Amino acid sequence: MSKIKLSSYGAAEEVTGSKHLLEYQTTRVLLDCGMFQGRRLPSYMKNQEFGFDPTTIDAVFLSHVHIDHCGLLPRLTKLGFKGPIFCSEASAELLPIMLYDSARIQEGDRLYFQKHPEILSDTPNESLYDEDDVEQCLRQIQTFKLEENFEFQDLKIKAYSSGHVIGSVLFQFQMGHKSLIFSGD
Repeated sequence: MSKIKLSSYGAAEEVTGSKHLLEYQTTRVLLDCGMFQGRRLPSYMKNQEFGFDPTTIDAVFLSHVHIDHCGLLPRLTKLGFKGPIFCSEASAELLPIMLYDSARIQEGDRLYFQKHPEILSDTPNESLYDEDDVEQCLRQIQTFKLEENFEFQDLKIKAYSSGHVIGSVLFQFQMGHKSLIFSGD
């Protein structure tokens, strides 16, 4: 019997920065890739590192386009993630709006830290990500039809509308005789 491992790197014992790593057989997928939100410096520090190597992730499954669920996708691709980002068709349409806006905010934060080096001793020379990183990220988007089975490596997946926001889904992952449901919120 194959082991299923689920690790949380955000939104566990807190309400922001949703990132959960699902490992099954040889497959490693990320469920959401959200940005930590809150006060400028603590959020900046938390958003620097993922807690895992982005190059080892095979795919991302995005539940919805709130920034605390999708906001670090461009950083993930910037740091070497090359796989598909699966999301609903409606989420794929909304994602550019959210991520380009976030890139502009990241640039504003970088400029703020440069003007106030007393806040952050290691003042960043670059933002978490920029509009070029968003463009790369968006090239990796793949959509699916709701309530239709599809497969990715060792996983069988079906997505259902969750009703949380436009385009939001919950995923059912079938792994052998076990299944996992991920709802996002």
